[in-house]
Amino acid sequence: MKPGWLAALACAGCTMPAEPFPAVAEAQLMPHAEDITGPIEVLDANSAYAQIDDFAVHTVTAYQVRLPDAAPRRVLIYDTGSCDEPLPQRIQVIADLQMIRKVGNETHFFAHDLLVEGRRVDLDIGAAQAEFAISTDAYLGILGKIIVVLAADSPDLPPGPYLACGVFAATPRR
Repeated sequence: MKPGWLAALACAGCTMPAEPFPAVAEAQLMPHAEDITGPIEVLDANSAYAQIDDFAVHTVTAYQVRLPDAAPRRVLIYDTGSCDEPLPQRIQVIADLQMIRKVGNETHFFAHDLLVEGRRVDLDIGAAQAEFAISTDAYLGILGKIIVVLAADSPDLPPGPYLACGVFAATPRR
C-alpha cells in the first residue's frame, strides 16, 4: 500500500482551501541526541473543524522538520514547560502524535501499527490531530508545554532520553 493512499481515499470529494491554514502556535525543535530541527506547527482551528471552542481538536504538522534519516521517531506532547532532562517522573502526556518520518523532502506523521488486511502497517497521514486549548492558562493548554521526539520504541512514561525537544509558543500572527 502506498503511503497516503488510504488518506486520499478517506478524503475523496474533499476540496482544498484557497489559502493554507496559518499556524497559531509552534515549537522549534532543538536537537539533543540526534540532529532533528525545525518547527512542529499547530494550525488554525478551522483546519480541523468548522466550530471551535477553547478546548478542541487541532491539526499538527511537521512538514518542515529535518530528520537525519528515514527511521521513524515517536512524538509526544508533555505537560511540562522545560526541555531540561531528566523530566519529572509524574509527567502527563497531553497528546501522543505517534510517529514522524521523512517522505521525500517533507516530514509526515504516521499512524503506527494499524491492522490492514491481516498485516501491521504504518499509515502516512501527513498531519496529526490532537485535542487541546491554544492558551497558557486553560486545562491542557498547549502554550508553554513541550513536544519531544523519541526513539520509535520509547514508552510513554517515564520519559526516556529524547532526541529533540521544543516548547510551544504562539506564532506572531496569533
